[in-house]
Amino acid sequence: METPDKIFAFDHIDAMASADGFVAEPKRFERKFEVPEGEIGLASAILNSSPLHFREEYAARDVFSIYYDTAEMDNLRESIEGANKRLKIRLRWYLQDCIESAPHFEIKVKLSNITAKYIGPEDSRLRQRFHCLTKPDLDGLLRMQSEFVGHVCELRPIVQVSYRRRYFKSMNSDFRLTIDSELSGRCVFPDGSTGMKALSAPVEIIELKNPVIVANSWVDGRMYLPLRLTRLSKYEQICQLLNVG
Repeated sequence: METPDKIFAFDHIDAMASADGFVAEPKRFERKFEVPEGEIGLASAILNSSPLHFREEYAARDVFSIYYDTAEMDNLRESIEGANKRLKIRLRWYLQDCIESAPHFEIKVKLSNITAKYIGPEDSRLRQRFHCLTKPDLDGLLRMQSEFVGHVCELRPIVQVSYRRRYFKSMNSDFRLTIDSELSGRCVFPDGSTGMKALSAPVEIIELKNPVIVANSWVDGRMYLPLRLTRLSKYEQICQLLNVG
């Protein structure tokens, strides 16, 4: 289990995010698994036999994200290198039963193997001006970005990522699990237009998540899910697919 010192390392980031109107979710551990190509459906079979007794929490929905990065693509580089301290900034919205939610910003921070996520307020206006953010929108994001790579004065949208997500929870509620499929992406250009849609290989990505406050909660995960662990992020996958960065 992680020591309290690593959790306390988030205090400064928590305070910055809160000052800019972001709400912090509970800190958590995340493990990511990839279901091999050609084995679609295997994820559901594994869940059905898992000792954690997962049940579907609510209906599947489509997830859309626009990822932002610096001119030097610092966030992508740190993801590729597996840096101990990593940041992702994205605009996110959902589509469920033909109803599209208003977009909101998310800041995702990873320190060692602990993940924190900060959620901004929903704002339907961001759908039209995501590529030309106002100063209040941009200032908070730049402050957070500068904490990771030194002073920056620019963030720009890089790619749009979309996928289908299903949600599960263990019987004891300590573990959450998602299954993502139909991953695709588009380049985002400076004027806000997007390129042709590119489809990823037909694989499923499973993410196992649990809060750090659960005793002995850092587990390898393979005892519950006999699959290959991966750290490849969807942002990284789509950038590779589109030859971005």
